[in-house]
Amino acid sequence: MSTKKKKYFKSNGDGVSTPTRGFLLKWYDGTTCTIKYDGPFFNKKDANDLLLTYLKNGVCSWVVEYHD
Repeated sequence: MSTKKKKYFKSNGDGVSTPTRGFLLKWYDGTTCTIKYDGPFFNKKDANDLLLTYLKNGVCSWVVEYHD
């Protein structure tokens, strides 16, 4: 297991990247027996809305939050 911490950066409009909070949606794909992901999302509501869609369809899924 990797011990590196991921950091996500977003442009502040002046061409400078600043650390920001991000969210990844991960889910288990039973057909290929792999974990897949979507994102990063910078809005928690967007990640949670997609999470609910997966859960309603019976797909094992979760959101991972990365802090700045």
